[in-house]
Amino acid sequence: MKDFKETTSYQIVNHLYDERKDFIILGLCGKVGSGVTETANILEKTFDELYLPIPRFEEDDLYSSREYYILYTYAKANNWTRFYKIRASALITRRVLSKQAVELSQTLGKLANNKTSSIEDHCFDETCNAFFESEMIIDLKDYCSKLRKDNLSIARYWCFLENNAPIEELSNEAIKPLKEGQLPPSEVQCNVSSNLTLKVKYNADTSVCAIKNVDLSRLVDAYAKSRIKKTGFQNPFWYLILKQYLYEFLPEESSKLWEAVRNKSKRLPFTALQYIGNNLRMFKAPYYTGSTSFQKDGYVCIAEDINLTIKVLRAYQLQLYEEDGTKQFGGSVSDENERTVIVIDSIKNPYESMYLKERYSNYYLIGIYTEDEERRKRLRNQEHLVDDDIDAIDVIEQNSEFKREIKKYESLFAEGKGKYNGPYIIKELYNQFKENKLLKEISFVSPFIIQNVSSCLDVADILINNKTDTKSFINLKMVLLRYVCLIMNPGIVLPTNVERCMQIANAAKLNSGCISRQVGAVLTDDEYHLLSVGWNQQPEGQLPCLYQDLCEVHHHWSPCSYSDYENNDNDDFQKGIKEQVEKFFDTDKSPLKEKGKLPYYCFKDYFNKIKKERNQVHTRALHAEETAFLNLGANNTRIRNGVLFTTSSPCELCAKKAMYMGVSKIYYVEPYAGVSKKHVLSIGKADKRPELILFTGAIGTAYTKLYTPLLPQKDEMEMWLGAKMDTDLLEMLEEHMEKDMKIDLETTDKSKTALIYDEHNTKQDRCVKRNVCRRSLKCKK
Repeated sequence: MKDFKETTSYQIVNHLYDERKDFIILGLCGKVGSGVTETANILEKTFDELYLPIPRFEEDDLYSSREYYILYTYAKANNWTRFYKIRASALITRRVLSKQAVELSQTLGKLANNKTSSIEDHCFDETCNAFFESEMIIDLKDYCSKLRKDNLSIARYWCFLENNAPIEELSNEAIKPLKEGQLPPSEVQCNVSSNLTLKVKYNADTSVCAIKNVDLSRLVDAYAKSRIKKTGFQNPFWYLILKQYLYEFLPEESSKLWEAVRNKSKRLPFTALQYIGNNLRMFKAPYYTGSTSFQKDGYVCIAEDINLTIKVLRAYQLQLYEEDGTKQFGGSVSDENERTVIVIDSIKNPYESMYLKERYSNYYLIGIYTEDEERRKRLRNQEHLVDDDIDAIDVIEQNSEFKREIKKYESLFAEGKGKYNGPYIIKELYNQFKENKLLKEISFVSPFIIQNVSSCLDVADILINNKTDTKSFINLKMVLLRYVCLIMNPGIVLPTNVERCMQIANAAKLNSGCISRQVGAVLTDDEYHLLSVGWNQQPEGQLPCLYQDLCEVHHHWSPCSYSDYENNDNDDFQKGIKEQVEKFFDTDKSPLKEKGKLPYYCFKDYFNKIKKERNQVHTRALHAEETAFLNLGANNTRIRNGVLFTTSSPCELCAKKAMYMGVSKIYYVEPYAGVSKKHVLSIGKADKRPELILFTGAIGTAYTKLYTPLLPQKDEMEMWLGAKMDTDLLEMLEEHMEKDMKIDLETTDKSKTALIYDEHNTKQDRCVKRNVCRRSLKCKK
């Protein structure tokens, strides 16, 4: 048979898919205890290390078993690649190295010495000093092997003495002592750039050197500045050092630091990382001082560090290319080194994910979540946290909870109404907001600067319900197998029934004119056949809130667009909006007017404020589930034992309707804060209760990207083979083989003949030519 890799069609389609496989960025998000770190650890493994079950064709589930067989076969054929892991917590921890070790120790002591702790001052000094003074070991022989530099003595000199100059520019006088066997001193000052000199310890006997953690952090900052200036480092050794530091040494040392802190306080590592991370988003600094000022672009500080770490890996990999641009396939460089496939553990703010999505087309945010009761159980058993600890962590992770806790602290402590018993970190953050005059803007600013895991899950491209699994995480591994294969080869399998229906619900929600939250819902029978679609919307003939203008209703420009209550000048509503419309929205003071935006309004918010209520019944719109039920029509009887898909779990009222209609399963994406699950859906016999299930699957634009093949499947197979898939397949392959061999032989003989005539004119060489002709061209001479 022919060598398929030599055909043009094979090379084209191979390049098409390599473009997707060679660069993948996966961001992971989820609450503490959901399984984000376990997911990242799985993605770090090779295919053989996954220990996936061998595919079998199950007669009772042919569809799923065949799907798994397709995915398993594809991944095993050298397509699955272990991911490089970026630890966001390690990058956050690195930022403390720009300060002094004593400052970290004091911060840890301050965060620990709250009402639940009795930790002595300065007990963290030794731990913090060890982190700052830790040294990364660098094996020059290994580095030289990767860069294919055979002369170790020159490499030593290049790395430590003349590291700004290309090796070809080294003077003979400079390298002469090294050629004569003289080695660099045991401690060397390395001039990385005009603004950075690093102290390096060197062992001449082993060609091993060591650089302190705090100095390596300065090297990262220097690289960040060089990228801004579009210069970079001339010395390739620094890229190898940076890669080892950010992907190996820093995560390991950060883990040691926080493990030592955990031994003194179980909750403290979580709280400290939250505190430092929030400060970075606010001030671009790990700690707050009186001179620290709020930075408007601070909310992308952590995302910038993640992006820089990705760039370091790319720069490292470029050093492993030959000078002519071809990849190194031999030596110590393996296939996995050639692909930039990265998993980020973990993303905690949706705007950090947005920053990365805008820069990388093959970036996907994967949301890992689990039922809250199961999550808390894991944290108790694995992290040995008590419920108060978990509550304190959750307050900072959820923006809505954070704002509620800040208001609680302000009313109890700041106003002298009582003693505040919540997390100490709330007091610290409150004072920082107050000193930066941001208290009145907390609702608008906090989504950018505080951890906001719920919003991350809302915008995730792929959602995974990480329910109770085996000790080896087989279920989680199989879900990851599916989506990694789909990212590399879109359309390799079809969407699941659940994905298809939830995607319809997700698309339906875009029809909603609600300015608070858009929700979509789908109803199917028990075989997932579509019966009805709905979204939260106003009754027919009425305008959605998105089209309602506060100025318009006040001035009665379109009375039929609003209710009699809203139009009545003598009623509470008109009295409540009169002053703000006339003194603000009707003037040039309003930023909305400057931006060409209308003052849309939520009637419920205004009415509740007027009546001093907190009631949810005053909305204009019906809920998405309600409209889906109302739209059933003749399908009303088919919904019994059917399935409800909703982008937000049903409220108490909609849950009652689902129970009444006999729905057997409810798939949802975003959990509702009420008691619908614990109360409304948890009544009666267990087998009669609807099953509330967190959704697993791709959603939104990711659904379209992952399930749209790059080529029609038939066309793709024919391009791999270089022949049409029909009964004449073998004949076509043999025909191509003969044709290719003939062309190859003719080309080879002509080139050999030309070479012999041009370079040789002796009798012996003419005989060589004659022998080649007889053998290849069957010449009769």
